[in-house]
Order: sequence, then structure tokens, then C-alpha cells
Amino acid sequence: MRKISVMRFHFSRPLGFVVALACGIFAASAQTMHITKLSAGKLLVAPRDPPDPRFAETVILLVQYDGDGAVGLMINRQTHVPISKALVQSGSANGRSEPIYMGGPVELSGVLALLRSSSAPAEATQIFGDVYSISTKSLLERTLASSVDSSKFRVYLGYCGWGAGQLEYEVKKGGWHVFDGDASLVFDSDPASVWQRLIARTEVQKARVQAPFQPTVANRFDPIRRRNLDRADALAPFSRDVGTAQGPGRAGGNEAARREGHPVPFYSAGQAAHLAHVKARREA
Repeated sequence: MRKISVMRFHFSRPLGFVVALACGIFAASAQTMHITKLSAGKLLVAPRDPPDPRFAETVILLVQYDGDGAVGLMINRQTHVPISKALVQSGSANGRSEPIYMGGPVELSGVLALLRSSSAPAEATQIFGDVYSISTKSLLERTLASSVDSSKFRVYLGYCGWGAGQLEYEVKKGGWHVFDGDASLVFDSDPASVWQRLIARTEVQKARVQAPFQPTVANRFDPIRRRNLDRADALAPFSRDVGTAQGPGRAGGNEAARREGHPVPFYSAGQAAHLAHVKARREA
């Protein structure tokens, strides 16, 4: 399991109490992506039936990824404990009423933080875009003492760690869905709903891939069907005049067929020339 250096604080109450308030992190009920998509800044979304129940309904931001393994933070496990009560050793935490988050099951006495900033703070590590990780006590103290609010700043207890090759194996086996990083999700005002929204996206995408082709008007966006529709429309004047191939009462049937989702007639170049000849003779 991958381990990293983290900040440590004395907590104002037993750590077990903090963990118990972590929205059921270890007892929540419960498309394999390409391995090459893994990198710092990616989001891991647990499937509905994860292999490890500790990660049920979790969304994890990868903050480190290299040949030695990976490190991530659960971004949707908000506790009911304010930062000021969790980090009593830090004088800068006084008055910080926003809740602390459970970052993962590894080193629960450790503290990491995420910050959204338009400029790179000293001592911070860029994860992606304008999202940075804070792993030094001096930067955490300065950030806590600043006026930055919870829409741009989150503090986490513990983290998730994978050894070399471990996360790749889990992704290959379908243990995680992989999404590109999105700062609005990392700092979402409703973190409890982030997993449900992302898992719904995977299911919609899967349904679209598996849905059979249906000859409906919606399929006009299919390139082959679109070509046939365009050709049929171009020949509509001829088909309306001839009126035999489509049967009686089908004059102007192309547009009606399009609206009703029925196949429309397709004419080869030879047929088109013949229809043009018939039309010319009728009009002579």
C-alpha cells in the first residue's frame, strides 16, 4: 500500500467518534476504463457493487500517481465535525466551522487539504487545473488563517493508497470508473450527491452503447441513414409523380415517412435517370 508524508494533529475527541460521523464510510450499501487514463487529477468512481465495501459509493480524486503507486482523497465523505474541533492543536483553525472530510482509511491521524486557487501557492502541489494539494503544516496554517471559504478549501483526515500496479489491476477488473478531473465536483456544495450523479452518467453511456438500432426518426443522425434520407429528399419530386413504387396515397411520402420513423425510398443513379425521363415525357 502506498504511503506518504502527512501532517499530524491531536484531535479534540477520540478519532473513532470522528470516523463514526463519516456518513457510513465503511458500511455504506452498495465499464472498465483504459489504464492509460490513470493520472493525478483523475476521479475514481466506485461501481454500484464494489469489490471492497469500504469504498462503496465513493468518489476519489487521485492526488499522486507514479510508478510507486497512487494516492487519493475521498471527496464525497463529509463529516459533521467542524475543522475547529477536529484540529484543536492548530490555533489557526479557531472559528473554522466548515466540516472536515474523511479522505480515506489510511493513516486517519494524518491531515491533507485541497485548495482551489487562480495562482500557485508556495509549498502547494498542483493536482490539475486550479486545484492544489496542501501537505505542509505551514501552508495549512496560513490557509486556515486566511479568508478562503469551503467552496475553495477542504481538509481531509486520512487518504486512500495503492501500491505499484494495484490500482491498475482494480481498474482492469472493473473496480473503478475513471473520469477526468472536475474542480466543480471536487468542491461541490452537495458532496453527498456526487457519486449518484457520476454513476448515473456511466449507466446512461452504457445504455446508449448497448441499445439496438431502431428505424425511428431519431436515427436520422446516423451517417448512413442520413445519406439515404438526403438522397431520397433530392428525388422526392420524381417519386411523387411516379407514385407506383410507394403505392397509392403516398405522394410526398418521404417527409411523412421521416416523421413516422419508416424507411424512405432509396434510388440508384440509374433509377433516378429513369424517373427524370418519365417526368420529362409527362410534361412534354
